[in-house]
Amino acid sequence: MICDLVIKNGNVFLDGKFTKCNIGIKNSKIVNIFDSVNFKAKETIDVNRNYVLPGFIDVHFHVRSPSYPERGTVESETKAAAAGGITSVFEMPISKPCCSTLEIFNKRREHFENRSYVNYGIYAAPGTVYKQKNRNYEEILETDKDKILGFKKAGAVAFKIFMINPPKGREDEFEGLSITDKGHLYHTLKLIKKTNLVITIHAECEELLNHYRYILPKSKIKNPESHNLLRPAFVETLAINEILFINKHVNAKLHIAHLSSKEGLDIIDHYRNLGVDVSTETCPHYLFYSKNVLKKYGNFAKINPPIREIIDQKALWEGITKNKIEIVASDHAAFCYSEKLSTDDIDKVPPGHPGVNSIIYSLLNETQKGEISITDIVKLCSINPAKRFNLYPMLGKISIGSSANITIIDDKKTHHYSYNNQFSKSKDSDVLYSNKKFKGKVAYTIVNGNIVYDGFDIVENKAGKFINSNKKSL
Repeated sequence: MICDLVIKNGNVFLDGKFTKCNIGIKNSKIVNIFDSVNFKAKETIDVNRNYVLPGFIDVHFHVRSPSYPERGTVESETKAAAAGGITSVFEMPISKPCCSTLEIFNKRREHFENRSYVNYGIYAAPGTVYKQKNRNYEEILETDKDKILGFKKAGAVAFKIFMINPPKGREDEFEGLSITDKGHLYHTLKLIKKTNLVITIHAECEELLNHYRYILPKSKIKNPESHNLLRPAFVETLAINEILFINKHVNAKLHIAHLSSKEGLDIIDHYRNLGVDVSTETCPHYLFYSKNVLKKYGNFAKINPPIREIIDQKALWEGITKNKIEIVASDHAAFCYSEKLSTDDIDKVPPGHPGVNSIIYSLLNETQKGEISITDIVKLCSINPAKRFNLYPMLGKISIGSSANITIIDDKKTHHYSYNNQFSKSKDSDVLYSNKKFKGKVAYTIVNGNIVYDGFDIVENKAGKFINSNKKSL
């Protein structure tokens, strides 16, 4: 057999350990894993015993196009993903309009098609009605049930729910996504449970947010450092407690997004010990920074939930080492430089930071310090995401028959992460990692058997495919 591509002399992650061998790829699949020097291939790359890993998955990723192409397009932001060693992204449903109908879901899928350099799963917002004038609950229940099952049949990778109201002026981006009423939440969780899909929760308490906005003097809200006063950890932890207590009576597959606090982790651990089905993710900005970053970088460090205290940072690291936090995700949410400086009211500054290009680099750097291992990164950013979202071994595994989504890492090189080697359209807003040096380098990103990043630049190969949660292969 003549392979399309052979990866030669790799230190390959196979079944939890590293093995020196070669990988043969044909028609986007891994067809051979071997140590022989005799093989035929149309193309061969000798990776000189670099790490050959199952492709990394970013489960928390936002693209603002086509409505806001200046912030980033499918092309620009998936290039950023590929350059960061990411082979698959899960796009959140905050599009304009919100991805809360089957029609918009299909349009989002079409928008990514033939534009994406990496594989893409698409989140759905539930869009459940729950209550409506002149309609009884039985009618509404059937309508909502049909909508949820429609998303499942269309291949949605998961559902997303915000427990807070939309920001003013962005209501159409959150329509069908924001659910603050507890009865509505219970109703929606019960319906989604029947699909066996994950429900990712943005956990903040609307009532407490309004309370802190009410009691804080206007002069303090203008200070970027007041972001933690407006959104203290209590806002997150109360919401986590509420949604997990509701889920104790439903036991849907819940996933808490962008965990930022020690107390939040303690609550998740408590409910997990009670048998509640819950997983969680955190993000590099919570692992590598504390709230002082708001003083240094101002509006550019505004992220929801906020970057918190050192005690929270330490607790999150402990959560990773004790396997209480299963996933690290970027929460890539790009806004333009000018947008981040558009107001001096920190509550109105758009929240988010471009992170898909840097997530793996920030974690690789910690392997040199002995904080985590390459194996830990594979679990946090490949195996665990694939398993939690029911995509393993289609994703998250190097084995014969698996899709050839592979990240190759040279841990001996140092990477200078700068404006010139970033690809996001909002890269000038990337103040947290730009101009930093990281130990470790993405040598190749391979998507469905195609080299899309060669360690220096993007290869013009839009190889990404739709991740259909109903299928066993891409």
